[in-house]
Amino acid sequence: VGPNLGALNRAVLLSASHLITPLAPDLFSAQGLKYLGPTLIDWRAGWRERLAKCPDPSLSLPSGGLAPLGYVVMQAGMRLSRPVAAYGRWVAQMPKVFHRELLQGDANNLSVNNDPYCLGVMRNYQSLMPLAQDAKKPMFLLKPGDGAMGAHQGAVARCYDEFERLANTITDKLRAEGAARGA
Repeated sequence: VGPNLGALNRAVLLSASHLITPLAPDLFSAQGLKYLGPTLIDWRAGWRERLAKCPDPSLSLPSGGLAPLGYVVMQAGMRLSRPVAAYGRWVAQMPKVFHRELLQGDANNLSVNNDPYCLGVMRNYQSLMPLAQDAKKPMFLLKPGDGAMGAHQGAVARCYDEFERLANTITDKLRAEGAARGA
């Protein structure tokens, strides 16, 4: 959903079983988490209250669980598979802010490398995004005919690998959670 806390997003999020939070490595995402955490707590409590007062128990309504599955740090400037220093300082703060604001917990000893809630750190793919928009396809499926030539082909392959790794991480985490619940 879009980055706002409006009524439409509230309805969509309350009908979801899990939440994956995309974060940019910057002050705005850190500040946004400070508003998102308490808002989600209020929304869940309000929805549980409404469910308890539902006059027709046969209605199939979402539980409003909205369990945080984790976060993805997006658009980090990378060098040799690590965020460059300017982004690295913000990336390093994300586990602490995410745990404090969304999970109401402590993460002083966590980094994106050992935080079980960090689903991935995705690089800024620079010129692949406008090429993908022009071609009306995902960045990781761009071909030379779409304008992805030369060094872009290496970036496309790297993009594919990174998105596949992210998708597998999310799938594995959902499977593990389902197994833990006996689902």
